[in-house]
Amino acid sequence: MDAPLGVSVFQLRDGDWKALVNQSRFSDVIGLARKVRLSSHTVSVIVVSEDLTFLTSFAERSLEGRLFVWTTRLLLVTRLALSDLRDVLSSRWTFSMMNTVALNVEENGRSSLYAHMPYSPMGSQCYKLGSWSRKFRLFLRSPLEIFTEKYENFHGGYVNITSGVWSPFWDEKEVTAADGSKVKEYGGSDYMALDTIAKALNFRIRQVPTKDFVEVTQRVEERVSFIASIYYVVLANRLERHDFTYTYQFSYESFCLAKPGLRPQWESLYYPLAHQVWAGTVTVLVIVPLVLAVMAHLRGRWDAVRTLDICKVFLEVFKTFVGQNLTQSTFKTTSARLVVTAWLVFSFVIGVAYRGNLTASLTLPVYPPRPETVAELVETVERS
Repeated sequence: MDAPLGVSVFQLRDGDWKALVNQSRFSDVIGLARKVRLSSHTVSVIVVSEDLTFLTSFAERSLEGRLFVWTTRLLLVTRLALSDLRDVLSSRWTFSMMNTVALNVEENGRSSLYAHMPYSPMGSQCYKLGSWSRKFRLFLRSPLEIFTEKYENFHGGYVNITSGVWSPFWDEKEVTAADGSKVKEYGGSDYMALDTIAKALNFRIRQVPTKDFVEVTQRVEERVSFIASIYYVVLANRLERHDFTYTYQFSYESFCLAKPGLRPQWESLYYPLAHQVWAGTVTVLVIVPLVLAVMAHLRGRWDAVRTLDICKVFLEVFKTFVGQNLTQSTFKTTSARLVVTAWLVFSFVIGVAYRGNLTASLTLPVYPPRPETVAELVETVERS
């Protein structure tokens, strides 16, 4: 039928939805209405019927046909007993959880406005927002707006969520509570984000057990769960089942460098020991011969010590360092032999450590460490 610009009117007769053979007609009308909703960012839907069965069927069909999102405002104009109206508003997801207001025409000529609040200080409640009449027009008796935001404050209520154990996004572990009972403790980036949202909106998280990814989303589709805290990429087959109000695309940046090459083989002779160890070893290698020469001077024989003898002491110390034999006749005094003994122990420890590290570095070569931070990345690039 003809309608003003921007307004679509759909009419269903009793035969279009009561008879089982004509149920497809109902679905077709819902599909056409959904196309109208998708063509605009903000849509208001007005449903006029005084048949409780029709309203129940409309709630089910509109839910299956994904007619509504939260930005869609739904106004029910009906004439029902107050008990029936409260029951249908609270029992059907389309009316209880979506942005719905009911205008119920009463016998006294007035009409009352009702809305169901799933979360309130008193729990799930059906509120009378106000009344309307031709004489007094619209009179609001509640501090709530006509189309009020139902999810700004959950008033400490429980919200069912589904999630699988996918580290590091969602982790679970069983801990012992103060009373001795076993409770689950959650962690991970997804849980931390959800916990922050819960604190801001004042609700408590209650996880619905699931066994796989399919069941996670299935519980949301069945309205058992309210939130699925998972990555959900927009795909063509998912668009046939779900509406995406806001889409976020995660984009990551990374730096690529060529794989570090192995160090030259000749340098492997040096790498088994750290720079500090090499410096200490060379220092001791120089000091020990000097100590032996000083000890000879202290015994009053400095004039008798020739340059050749000093060179011979240096040679003996270096020979023992590289694992050669020791000429015992060179060191005859007790003090000299004590110094030489300490040097032999030092040389043995350094030699064992060097040979072990050298074997390991030649058998299992170690690649240079990769940069992990921006500072290390800059330093690596500048060095190369």
